[in-house]
Amino acid sequence: MWGTNQQEIMRGNIPQPLNIVCYQDPGTGEQYRFHTNTYHLDAKTIVDLYKERCRSNSLSKGSSNN
Repeated sequence: MWGTNQQEIMRGNIPQPLNIVCYQDPGTGEQYRFHTNTYHLDAKTIVDLYKERCRSNSLSKGSSNN
């Protein structure tokens, strides 16, 4: 099941509100919260970008161990 939720928060001394995107992985049930200052993209696009970033980071970490 795909699910997202967007809301704005103010954090510490950051001068603008942050966009919080929540996502629950349908395969594992794990919940994720992404804080971003991006407002021109919808929640699904933001989640897709973070998922790709995490996948790329894990691939590069694996190749640096060799």
